[in-house]
Amino acid sequence: MGYPDGQIMRFDESLPLINRIVECTDLPVSVDIEAGYSKSVVGVVETAKKVLETGAVGINLEDSTGDCFNDSSKTLYDTPIQCEKISAIREMADKKNIHLVINARTDAFLLPNKNLKEKIELAVERAISYNKAGADSIFIPDVGDLNKEIIKTLIQKIDAPLNIIAGENIPTIAELEQIGVSRVSFGPRMMRAAFDQIRNIAREIKTTGSCIQMNNVKTTYSEVNKWFEK
Repeated sequence: MGYPDGQIMRFDESLPLINRIVECTDLPVSVDIEAGYSKSVVGVVETAKKVLETGAVGINLEDSTGDCFNDSSKTLYDTPIQCEKISAIREMADKKNIHLVINARTDAFLLPNKNLKEKIELAVERAISYNKAGADSIFIPDVGDLNKEIIKTLIQKIDAPLNIIAGENIPTIAELEQIGVSRVSFGPRMMRAAFDQIRNIAREIKTTGSCIQMNNVKTTYSEVNKWFEK
């Protein structure tokens, strides 16, 4: 849609895309609703309700008040407020007799003004609260801080399924499963890898006039079309 990341895109623009994704697959769909596209509990619940009505069965809900990556003044919503949102979403879904999977994300590791010890303590504290409020799992993304020992610490201290992001320092998927990680997200990283290749292709065309990288692929036109057949 041409927007930068960080809670910029409007939900009314996102909703038609969610509908299209749900319609195009038989797989369970979980939707990233960022911070709920609203600052109020009522507004966040309404967002989750509309997502549920598309046929999606899960959401990610984060606790960041803004773009932690690019604005050091941004903080996290107070824990009681975030717990109220989670509890209200759970109540809404329960009334519809649907178990909406709530993946509660805490951006503790993305705060630039915290040291590693503080990040771990804050992430654990929030994870425990979110789980008690009704979250099914806890998502703790990072910017390269997580390693095997830190992940083990989080698993030991958080009595809920742990979701991490596939950062450069993490062990293999098999090792993560072995130590108890329940879910691994790729976030925008796979997309960024694809963009990196597109940029390399563009640079080759601009500097040499050749198209070797672009044509050095084995995937055919027909094969790609088949990927999108339901």
